[in-house]
Amino acid sequence: MRLASRGAPLIALPAIGWGANQFAPLVVMYQQLGIDATAAQTMFVLYAVGLVPGLFAGGPISDRYGRRIVVLAALVASGVSTVLLMVGGTSAPLLYVGRLLAGLASGAGFSAGTAWAKESAPGPHGARRAVIAMTAGFGLGPLVAGLVAAVASPPEVIAYVPHLVITAVAVLVVAASAASAPAHDSSVPVGDSSIAAFVRDPRFVRVIVPLAPWVFLTASVALAVLPGAVARPGSGVLFSALVTPIPAISGILVQSLMRPLAGDLRRQLLVGFAFTAVGFAVGAWAVAAGSLVGVIIAAVLLGCAYGMCQTAGLAEVAAMSPANRLGRTTAIYQALTYLGYLAPLPIVVLARWVPLPAILIALTVLAALTAVATTTHLRKVPA
Repeated sequence: MRLASRGAPLIALPAIGWGANQFAPLVVMYQQLGIDATAAQTMFVLYAVGLVPGLFAGGPISDRYGRRIVVLAALVASGVSTVLLMVGGTSAPLLYVGRLLAGLASGAGFSAGTAWAKESAPGPHGARRAVIAMTAGFGLGPLVAGLVAAVASPPEVIAYVPHLVITAVAVLVVAASAASAPAHDSSVPVGDSSIAAFVRDPRFVRVIVPLAPWVFLTASVALAVLPGAVARPGSGVLFSALVTPIPAISGILVQSLMRPLAGDLRRQLLVGFAFTAVGFAVGAWAVAAGSLVGVIIAAVLLGCAYGMCQTAGLAEVAAMSPANRLGRTTAIYQALTYLGYLAPLPIVVLARWVPLPAILIALTVLAALTAVATTTHLRKVPA
């Protein structure tokens, strides 16, 4: 008997999210194996470079041919990327290719999978389910990979085995699920007037565009910058493994705070950016003081910021989008969110000349200014 299609994306999204984020605690491991910090951070952000074309391919293809086929292909590609990382060892070129393919797979899977999940539940519930499913993978992937890397040998191989297992299960589940119908009649040309109207909408330009990069900027700094800045010699991989799931867990738990704010984007953004600003401020203090506890607190706050901003953005995009273009509009939004995922590389490079706490304080100020700009527009032009 075929699994109802509404459950399949909630199995696939965690597997894809696992593959996307399992590398985060391993940045420290690769540095300990002799790869320099800039190369390791480049591997981390190459995922986002691959993700953008994956998003823009996966969304329109899933609108035309259905969500399931795109999600299934993304799962297979995610598994292949993990195999490349396993055989790559400390070979930078193979690791670069593996991370790039992981991004392509995740982009296609996230755009199709989140649209599929949002279509399976009305209103903000679908967006919330998609965020929880993705975030579960974001949290479990680095936790398991980091813990395995800390105790297994060779860590650069064994750390990736759990993702292969969870991906194989997800492939079987999605393959056995009921096929999702295309979002529009494929005999009708994929018109662009509705997409053009979407991206020209003042609410998109003045609110969604400035909001989106903060979604993963918060998470990526908590994952890839803060742990390495305070980790003690010899315990870096273990500490990173314990810290990296925290933003994801916080992002899930904060969803309960979203319910009373459902439908009120302005209040959601005020709370989300408050978490963002305070999280970066605490992170700046933690790095300056060398405080492990401070990094954990900052990771909790930045994870809450991620969860609030991501759910608010996805729900608003779903509300603004024509139903038969949800895959495309979701892809546009998610591409913007992943601009923030590139942040660790320029931060690490800039930190050669500017103290990291000063950079984090600058991000605190920028978050506050973004909150003022977006919420002021919403007050003037309510939905």
